[in-house]
Amino acid sequence: MNNFKNELYSLKKALTAHQKTQNLFKNYGIAVLCFIAYFTLVGILTVVFPELQLDAIKDTRLDAMIKENPLKFFILAVILAPLLEEGVYRTLIAPKPWEIAFFLACLTLLFAGRFFPEDVLWWLKCIISVLSLVIIYKLFRELLPVQLTQQVCNILTRFKIPIVIISSIIFGFAHVYNYVDSFIITLPLFIAIVPRIILGLLFAKVKIENNGLPWAMYLHAINNGVIFIIAYLNYSNQPL
Repeated sequence: MNNFKNELYSLKKALTAHQKTQNLFKNYGIAVLCFIAYFTLVGILTVVFPELQLDAIKDTRLDAMIKENPLKFFILAVILAPLLEEGVYRTLIAPKPWEIAFFLACLTLLFAGRFFPEDVLWWLKCIISVLSLVIIYKLFRELLPVQLTQQVCNILTRFKIPIVIISSIIFGFAHVYNYVDSFIITLPLFIAIVPRIILGLLFAKVKIENNGLPWAMYLHAINNGVIFIIAYLNYSNQPL
């Protein structure tokens, strides 16, 4: 009887698809406000502490990609990055059993991707990566013991908040490579990755609130998609 009441209570609390969509865009609005506050603060720091040279920290690799091959940038940033990065950084936050398999599949693919030949066409590499991810995920779903996976999910759910914080920080630090070739942390670089840490927290937030990893992927894709549109319009309007 108590279990039945708990199920009814959970159903009452569950958000509808419309409410989840509203929550998705509400969180994106929060992200925009955070960006405005961040860039305002960076502007102030640049004036007050010019020796930090914050304006010298630029994502030159992605800038070059959007100039040379905007389609590649779009597919990597708006489709593959949300899929793989959320698969690594947000799957362990209050996970469902399938998310454990997806996490392991994403890790396996990222590790194996380091051995891809450099001269493979980028679009072919993307297709191979997606197909490989599906196959590896299916294998983990078949091989992982159901009871053990559920126990792992229960343990990770108990430590939801610490995992949110740690995964968001790691997510931010992983983006250091957008600015430098080797891992190094300086004060200007740390300031540059702060928005990624904030985004990591918001991706985790929407996943928990909407009770689903895909919602974190959607928010990630929306954020990167808006950045793509702004950057593409900016570069297309520049004189050749």
